[in-house]
Amino acid sequence: MFRSNPEFLSLRDNVSATAGGYDQTSVKQYWELAKLDPQRHLMLVVETATGAAVGLVDFVDQSPFDGLPWIGLVMIHRRCQRRGAGTEALNGVANHLASQGSPAVRMGVFQSDEAGLELARRCGFEPYGSAQVPTLETAQEVVLLELVREDVP
Repeated sequence: MFRSNPEFLSLRDNVSATAGGYDQTSVKQYWELAKLDPQRHLMLVVETATGAAVGLVDFVDQSPFDGLPWIGLVMIHRRCQRRGAGTEALNGVANHLASQGSPAVRMGVFQSDEAGLELARRCGFEPYGSAQVPTLETAQEVVLLELVREDVP
């Protein structure tokens, strides 16, 4: 998954890239750090036909900044992109959070990530702002998106 998404590796300081693709130790550390936070969840996206993990969604139940759930990462293996796995995973997390009583969920997508923005909009997320986020090389523009659920009391 990570190896098939080199653009993710180039932006993150907590998952480092190497000449061979990625540093497996830093990916394990990313996973272990996520497990330490009870508000944070890593969900594997599994291909039904084969049972193979083809994606990852990283989200928090409640952000310390605004009290809302945030989706921090939706990553689908390159060979499975544009086949519905990302849409199903993102909708699944949004539905789960709504079932827990959350009236909205937020996420940030790099302005340069056209596929990510398309996925978010297809799932009903709408832009509400933007922010500059530091990356390994420079700051990048991030589009802030929100999905408001009218069906949650």
